[in-house]
Amino acid sequence: MKKILLILALILLLSIPVFAQAQYNFLGLGFVGISNIPLGQLAGNESAFFDSAMWGINGRLKFSKFFGVAFDLFYVRTLYYANIDYEYWVGPETWDAISLYTENTGLNQDSWPYYHDEFLLNMNIGIYLPLAFLQLYFECGPVFYLTQPSDAYDTDHDFAQYYDSIYGSGGFTLGLNFKIGLDIFLTRSISIGAYIFFLEPSFQNFIAGMQGNASEYIMNNGYVALEIMLWL
Repeated sequence: MKKILLILALILLLSIPVFAQAQYNFLGLGFVGISNIPLGQLAGNESAFFDSAMWGINGRLKFSKFFGVAFDLFYVRTLYYANIDYEYWVGPETWDAISLYTENTGLNQDSWPYYHDEFLLNMNIGIYLPLAFLQLYFECGPVFYLTQPSDAYDTDHDFAQYYDSIYGSGGFTLGLNFKIGLDIFLTRSISIGAYIFFLEPSFQNFIAGMQGNASEYIMNNGYVALEIMLWL
């Protein structure tokens, strides 16, 4: 953690003379990674961030200096299915589990037709505070868990029925996300940043956590994300 703070401090110092005014940036698209490990467990073990991170894309559209909307879309994982005796389906499971049923097919993981991909989507409204080359922000909104079946969903009716029996329309809401973050503008069109992510069933839960022992709440319930964005 000390190394990360030192690197961020050096970036701040080097960025001061750069013409990077955060208040002029209204549309941003970027690349983001978020840890699956709470902030408290990363202390002293920063490399675990890259071992556990989910990766995705994000974007922001600011309607003024201070207000806007944002999204994050993360790839979570791929799970697989197998058909036994043309009647019984197993899955969704990891490939290691499903491969027990695929040994005689001659197909490997890359060519196996029955699977789905899982994603997390945050859709947020945001409050932003631009300060020279910095931008502080708070964003919140719903978190959606989405699944996308393979092309076999359109060609194999039995697979489609089995998939629909589990996921239906393929998504549901997990709760609300809350993000407290900082952007550092290296130039007017490039920023790097970090935010702490919280997932709660309601706004009241987040407020209660922050009003109690805030530092303990952040360490136990906050997840760190790192991002780089291009701005117009």
